[in-house]
Amino acid sequence: MPRRSLAFLVLASASVLGLGACGGSSGGTGAAGASGSAGSSGSAGSGTAGTSSGSAGSSTAGATGTAGESGSAGAVGAAGAGGSAGAVGTAGATGTAGTTGTAGTTGTAGATGTAGSAPAMSTGCGKPNTDSPTAWTVHNTMVTVPAKYAAAYTNRRYWTRPPANYDSSKPYHLIVWGQGCGLGAQPDAAIPPSENPEAQANSIVIEMDPTMTNPTGGAECFSAGPDGDNVDSPEIPYFDQLVSEVESEFCIDKTRVFLGGYSSGGWFSALMSCVRTNVLHGTGWAAAGLQHNHDTCTGPIPALITRAMMDNGTPLDQTMEAVENIRLRNGCATTSKPWTPTWNAGEEKADTSACVLYDNCMPGYPLVWCATQGGHTNTENDTHLTRDGLWKLWSTLPN
Repeated sequence: MPRRSLAFLVLASASVLGLGACGGSSGGTGAAGASGSAGSSGSAGSGTAGTSSGSAGSSTAGATGTAGESGSAGAVGAAGAGGSAGAVGTAGATGTAGTTGTAGTTGTAGATGTAGSAPAMSTGCGKPNTDSPTAWTVHNTMVTVPAKYAAAYTNRRYWTRPPANYDSSKPYHLIVWGQGCGLGAQPDAAIPPSENPEAQANSIVIEMDPTMTNPTGGAECFSAGPDGDNVDSPEIPYFDQLVSEVESEFCIDKTRVFLGGYSSGGWFSALMSCVRTNVLHGTGWAAAGLQHNHDTCTGPIPALITRAMMDNGTPLDQTMEAVENIRLRNGCATTSKPWTPTWNAGEEKADTSACVLYDNCMPGYPLVWCATQGGHTNTENDTHLTRDGLWKLWSTLPN
């Protein structure tokens, strides 16, 4: 608090008393009373400056200095007998108010955290659906393809299987799967994604059908990799068509679309992981690689790729070309470490002893490569990587 000084005024007055004379002489005239001294000026109060820097966000302005008190007026001199009254003392000057302190600088607010992405609800949300959760439901469709493919690739089909107690107001994962040559003419009772309990409970599972008729003869295959290897593969519009139809029939979270496959279906998956990263949130396959002819691959994509080292049906160089292509797109280092995911109590586990996770990939874009033992396998009879490993990778990805 500012100090205050107070001037006191002192009045000096002299009274001269006339003495009475003997024998009737007249009394002397009394001397005039002395003038009162002026009151001292009041000292100015000085305000203390405000604190210069704000604390924890916003600071408080400095307090305004208190004004100095006014000096007291001088006392009036007492009149002498017959004398004039003493002059009135002058009032002390008013003290100057203290300067207002400058407000401290406001602290900078902390950065707002990034929220996770909300589900992108498909147009099928809210629509009733009667597809069976215990059996595959066939869907026939017509696909617009280049004229040279029209005869064999226009009329296509696929099968759907929703989870038990499907709720049309809840957005589900979409898992699309492609089997090997000759395995998809009729829907298999068990394909890897539908065999994982958690995947089945949280996803709409789709099984794709390879070409209805194979122009080259033999078992039906997808037109990808060794069984197609064309930049304008008719499987690209087929994939676009079935995803669009399923999203209009079921409640799908469009940010959680996944694609996997085995052998011919794996080649299909590798091609889509190159040209449809704007649709897919994750991919993975067994016993396949990336075909030689394709458009420039764009965008990163989470992936798990497995191939057995004694697989004589899958060119190793094309599998490694797929791995390297995704590694570069995902921004991963050339180094890696064992992939040892944390399994929850009661969760089905895959054998990941042959798998490595590449280092320093972009957040949300892991790449797992598994060089397993054995021959041309979809892993259902050995490691279960396509059943449980894929679901573990996909289900733990951030939105």
